[in-house]
Amino acid sequence: METTIPASKASISAIASLHALVTLGLLGNVGSYDPGFTTLLLSFQRVEDIFEEAFRPYRFRVPRAADCLICQARPTPSSVEDLDVALDQALARLGNE
Repeated sequence: METTIPASKASISAIASLHALVTLGLLGNVGSYDPGFTTLLLSFQRVEDIFEEAFRPYRFRVPRAADCLICQARPTPSSVEDLDVALDQALARLGNE
């Protein structure tokens, strides 16, 4: 079922800008990228006993699931042809679920 969420262009732009800002901060050390976490949550408002500050990033290390199509370890394709094959295999797995 389709759903719509009322959001102004300004709010969407603000969230995209915050996302870009956090991403650029993480990519500052390009040669040694290891953020030490797998999930980043950015709170937009203070919620007592949950988020003590607004706009504070919370970093979590979530273990990878061996059977997850996204986070399971796979060799990095070394050519365009290898990438095409890997994409075809991933799409085939999704179609069989």
